[in-house]
Amino acid sequence: MNRIRRGKEVRREKDSDLFKTVDSTFDTSTSLALLYVMRKLGIEVIMGAIASGKEAKVYPAKTREENYLALKVYYTSTASHKKALSRYIAMDSRHKIKATSTKDLIYGWARKEFGNLKRLYEAGVSVPKPYLVHKNLLVMEFLGHDGVRAPLLFEYEDITQELYEKVLEQITLMIGKAKMVHSDLSEYNIMVFDSSPVIIDVGQSIQLSDDPNLEFLNKDLKNINRFFSSRGINVRPVEEILNSVLSTS
Repeated sequence: MNRIRRGKEVRREKDSDLFKTVDSTFDTSTSLALLYVMRKLGIEVIMGAIASGKEAKVYPAKTREENYLALKVYYTSTASHKKALSRYIAMDSRHKIKATSTKDLIYGWARKEFGNLKRLYEAGVSVPKPYLVHKNLLVMEFLGHDGVRAPLLFEYEDITQELYEKVLEQITLMIGKAKMVHSDLSEYNIMVFDSSPVIIDVGQSIQLSDDPNLEFLNKDLKNINRFFSSRGINVRPVEEILNSVLSTS
């Protein structure tokens, strides 16, 4: 009997230690989901947020084997971007998410981003490897070293013609093999890890067939050209790139 009681006490102490790592702004549901994820993946430490946007925060997490993972936590307490999320979900014919509440919508969005990452990763596109999705939490590969994240494209100093061509190669893979359009590609959602571009934030990505007028693909290419042109790189005409990437699909 004493052994059972002691076991429960140790479990509560461990739970208490885990909760100490939780952001104080998390609600109870998110905290419990985080506890589940930490136990499942052997996560012992969660560090301060390395990215914060209108829909989520990203945290480096370290496992007991001292490997780093990236933990993306989607906000469930705000509906400020609900319309935008609903629009992208409605456009994607693969996902039929019945959002009876903001929380349901966010859980569906987390599953959508996980599914998009998996599809892109399996097609050979340079994206973070996805590991797990649970409620409003997404765990994926950490891009960086020792808990320090790799720079975003707009932060990167060595902008070259070669890097531009590498980005176009990734877009071509997205279209040609994964049959997907990012739909919000820019210098703010491409990281440069070990001198190569890695595409991130793919929650809003849709199938190529769901972009019949190529509106989103066109916008993505214009954004990429705008950025690289501003850094003195010779960019190819959007029409030329469009014809090139679409010929692979």
